[in-house]
Amino acid sequence: MAASNTEPQWRTFRRDSHKFNQLVLYIARRSENDPRFGATKLNKLLYYMDTRSYLELGKPITGAVYRHLPAGPVPFEIMEAKRQLVDAGHAKIEWQPYFNYQQERLVALRDADIAWLSEPERQIVDDVLEQLWEYNATELTNISHKEWGWQLTDNYEDIPYELSWLSPEPAPIEAIEHGLQVAKEYGLVNE
Repeated sequence: MAASNTEPQWRTFRRDSHKFNQLVLYIARRSENDPRFGATKLNKLLYYMDTRSYLELGKPITGAVYRHLPAGPVPFEIMEAKRQLVDAGHAKIEWQPYFNYQQERLVALRDADIAWLSEPERQIVDDVLEQLWEYNATELTNISHKEWGWQLTDNYEDIPYELSWLSPEPAPIEAIEHGLQVAKEYGLVNE
């Protein structure tokens, strides 16, 4: 997918660093007892939360920009978010042995402020955490490599949220109806 000189529609989502940082902190706190939780898993959890919100609610939770990296989608903002959380004393980075690797773990030192999450967003966040709990970084990387957003972009290219709609499986009628409903709500199709 070649880069374009025009700003794609998906970039119009408002990126909010406070929301992004607080969601990162929330995930770290909720994952403190998950031995598989490390930097790669954090990246994939954020990706699946934002893309699922985009599909179900018509907009991502954080509006983060995800990049195609060799290990799968990574939010462009993640390094800055970690630095800000650590510098503010809200989190720390720990390195722990995990099989043959050194796992970088973000450890929350306080609870996150998630009052800004709507109830549907909160449900998506908690569902994704629960659904992906048992997976490790390698497994999530392999799963993310099957996503069309990752497959249809090149290394270091932004992954448009719109690619989340693509699937090798035929869409169920409920998904088509929901997509039409969301499109109508945003004025993308006429009645």
